[in-house]
Order: sequence, then structure tokens, then C-alpha cells
Amino acid sequence: DHYSMNHAFGTGCSTAQDPITGPATVSSQERGSLTVQCSYESSWKNKKKYWCQGAVWKTCEILIKTDASEQLVKKDRMSIRDDQTDFIFTVTMEDLRISDAGIYWCGIERSGYDPYFKVNVNIDPGKCVHLFKCPFWSLRSHLKELAVTQVKCRNSWWW
Repeated sequence: DHYSMNHAFGTGCSTAQDPITGPATVSSQERGSLTVQCSYESSWKNKKKYWCQGAVWKTCEILIKTDASEQLVKKDRMSIRDDQTDFIFTVTMEDLRISDAGIYWCGIERSGYDPYFKVNVNIDPGKCVHLFKCPFWSLRSHLKELAVTQVKCRNSWWW
């Protein structure tokens, strides 16, 4: 099952008394997807929630943000939705790339300071091999040749 093999699950949740909590680390595979759930104090349910990328929170880039409602927001390969009953907002990233790996932050927009929580995202190279070239010497011609192996990935052939 593609979903179960390529979908990420977080580990290392912090303690419940923190203002905002989530998984300390999330791992997935290239071309897979990941979901991060961050919970927050009930008093912040009507605030905008966001997903930010960067090693340092103060200078991180906000990638996607809610509009302070429960409406699903989609942008590029990401989506965010706020469940204001259970006080959890969920970020999903799809079609993951190796370059998506790094430090992210769950944040809540409010006056004063924004509460935030650090999430480390790991992306493993997928089992899909886009291009596999095997150079070898032809015994007959002594010419270097290239054998290209095609690998089926996500019902598509990649060369």
C-alpha cells in the first residue's frame, strides 16, 4: 500500500503543559507525504496557525497559514487545517523532495510573542530510482557502454 509505506509518523512528542506541542521529529521518504499535528491551548483557537521553515525561528519563512478558521488552506504541495474543537492544527506535505528536509516550526500568530514548536523533518531517498546507469566494459569491443535500468515507481516508468 503506497500510503502506508510512504506516509510519515512523528515521534518524540513534548509534554502536554507546553503552550504548543507536536512531534520533535518526523521522517518520510522522497516522493512520499508527511503529516504533522500540533496541539495548542484552547484560548488560542481563533488565532492564525502557521508552518514555518528555517533553522532559526525568528528568521524562518512562513510557508502556509490558516485564516483563523477551520477552513482547509492549500498551497503548492502543502495544506494546513485547524481543528478548533480538539485544538490541533494539521500540516500535510506531499510529493516530498530531499530538499524538504530540515527544521520547521509550528507557530501561532498572536500579539506579543508567537508560541512555536520545533519539528525536525527527515527525508530518506525513496526506493524509486529515477536513473540507474551501470557502466561496464564490453569484452568484444572493449568499448565502455552504459546499461540503463528502468525502475517502476508509483505506476510510472522513470528513466
